[in-house]
Amino acid sequence: MLVKIDVPESALENAEKLREYVVKEIAFELYRQGVISGGKVRQLTGLSVLEFFKELKSRNIYLNYDKEELFEDLKTLEELKKKQVL
Repeated sequence: MLVKIDVPESALENAEKLREYVVKEIAFELYRQGVISGGKVRQLTGLSVLEFFKELKSRNIYLNYDKEELFEDLKTLEELKKKQVL
């Protein structure tokens, strides 16, 4: 697999910013390819759910969400209702 990343000059000035930029770019590219989940992207980048969705939109990346995930979410909601969390 080949991942190409264009790194802006400004990112090279600070090593930590560069690391964060590279991790973010790779994480979103792997998500686009279906290699990792959105949760993993958020874990790697430290983004909130809302920030993650905004980033997907800005990159024109569709949300990877299939039937299994829907059923899993519905099951979780039912469990939370039973525990009266919701």
